[in-house]
Amino acid sequence: MSVEPILRVENFSKHFVLHEQNKVIPSSYDVNLKVYPGKLTALIGPTGAGKSTVLNGIYRTYLASSGRILYRT
Repeated sequence: MSVEPILRVENFSKHFVLHEQNKVIPSSYDVNLKVYPGKLTALIGPTGAGKSTVLNGIYRTYLASSGRILYRT
């Protein structure tokens, strides 16, 4: 019997639109992540890599521009 992840991030991408400047700022692109029960998972990377953006997507503070985040219930 295999253990199912409690959280799956699939092809998560997020960009921000600056309407007044007519610009799009990419933040995270094509992120994939699985979190399993009882396991320690770390999200690491350099400054500006989009770690906080992915976490805000998991918290649903930000909605994904594309991709999806699935929670096991």
